Amino acid sequence: MNLPEISMLNFFNKVLISLDELTSNGNECDKESLISHCKSFVSGGILGDYETIIEQCRYCGLLTIPHLKISITLLGDRFLRANSEKYFEFTNAQKQVMIERVVFNGSWTHYARELFEIFFINLTSEKYECSLNEPRLTKHLLSVVHFFKYLGLLHFNESVITVDDKYSELVYHMMADRKAVSEQQLEKMLMENRKLGAKAEKVVVKFEQKRLLKLGKKYQADLVKKISHVDTNAGYDILSFDGITDDTSYNRFIEVKATIGKKIYFYWTSNERNIAKKKKMSYWIYMLRNFKEDKPFKSIPIMIQNPDVVVPDRAFLSMEVNKYIITEIGDVKLKEGKIDELKWFELE
Repeated sequence: MNLPEISMLNFFNKVLISLDELTSNGNECDKESLISHCKSFVSGGILGDYETIIEQCRYCGLLTIPHLKISITLLGDRFLRANSEKYFEFTNAQKQVMIERVVFNGSWTHYARELFEIFFINLTSEKYECSLNEPRLTKHLLSVVHFFKYLGLLHFNESVITVDDKYSELVYHMMADRKAVSEQQLEKMLMENRKLGAKAEKVVVKFEQKRLLKLGKKYQADLVKKISHVDTNAGYDILSFDGITDDTSYNRFIEVKATIGKKIYFYWTSNERNIAKKKKMSYWIYMLRNFKEDKPFKSIPIMIQNPDVVVPDRAFLSMEVNKYIITEIGDVKLKEGKIDELKWFELE
C-alpha cells in the first residue's frame, strides 16, 4: 500500500477517536458503524474517504479488522494516548510514535530503507544527509521526503536534506547491513572532513611535542613530523615517539581523527586499518571530539593504541563491516592520562 496523503493523516485521529468511543466497553464494532460515526461530525467542512482511511490505519497497525469487526490495537491505543486533548491534527507526540513504530519498525519501513540508501554520513556534522539535487532522488522518493518531513524525521537546510538528530541512531541501525559506501560518496565524505582534519593534525603535532618535552625528550620533540601532506597512502598522519628511550627511530604512528560532535565518530579507511594491523602497538588513533576550528587547542585527545584490536573489543563502539565507520553506541569508558597540566584520555 502507498503512503497516505499528508492531508489524510489527520483523519487517523478522527477514526481512532470514534473507534474508542464506540468500543469504550472493550467490544468490537463493525466498519459501517465506525464510518457512520466518523461522518457524524465534520472538521473544517472536510469529509474524508473513510474506507481508505480505515484501511490505511489497519495497514499501519493502529487497528485490526478480523471478520469485518474493528478493534483498536496496542499501537493504536498508544497513538491515541499521544493525543490526550483529542485534537484533529497530528500532535508531535503522535508523529514520534509513527516514526518510531511505523517508519522504523512497521509497514512504512521499506520506504525508509529505500530513501536512506541514497543518504550518506557527513563526517564533520555527524548527520545523515542527501542533496536535493541527488540524481537518484526520484519523484517517488521526493514524495517520501516530504512525508517524512511532515512527521519531523527530516529537515531541509537550503539544498540539503538532513535526518533529525533524534533519529540518527535509528537510521544507523536500520542501514547497518546495507552495501558499502560508494567511491563517490566516500570521496565526498573525505573531502568534507579534510579541512577539519588538517587543523586537527597541527593540534596533535603540538600536543606530541609538549608530551615529549615533559618526558625530557627535547630532541625527539623536534623530530615530530606531519606526513599526511606528502604521503597520502601512509595510513597515518604523524610520526612521533613513545618517549620511553632516546632512540630517534619513529615508533609511534598516529592517525588523527576529529569531529565537531560530542561522540566518538570517524571514518577509518581500509588502508589505515591494514597499516594498523601491521604496526600493532605502534599504531595510534588520536580522536579529537568537540573540535572547534576557532579554538582548536581546547580539544583533549582520546588516544586509541592498537585500534585494530581495541575498537572491535569495546562494546561501547560499533564498527560497520566493509565501511569502517566507527561510532559511539554506549557509555564510553575512558581513563585520564596526565603529565603536569598536559592531559589526554585513553579507552579503558
